[in-house]
Amino acid sequence: MATDEGRKAARLAVARELARRSSDATKLAVSAGVHPQTVQALINGTRWPSLRTLGKLDAALGWPAGTLNGIAEEESEGQDETVSGPVLSLIHI
Repeated sequence: MATDEGRKAARLAVARELARRSSDATKLAVSAGVHPQTVQALINGTRWPSLRTLGKLDAALGWPAGTLNGIAEEESEGQDETVSGPVLSLIHI
């Protein structure tokens, strides 16, 4: 199960990817078919999306299904706060 630290790592992964693409939460939301406030709440850490929404965000980012949830859960298992290891290799940077 994802913890606050794991969710923080997932939020940072999304924020970094948006910055790398010179994109923003609104563009990601439109691409994923979700409300912009949903993406903004994820990035700000005020709300964790449902698994269905996480899947839509993974797809919109071009990441394999389960990547965001995997980052959150991997971090929960005692990893450091950087996004690394097997999950990072799934993200096309």
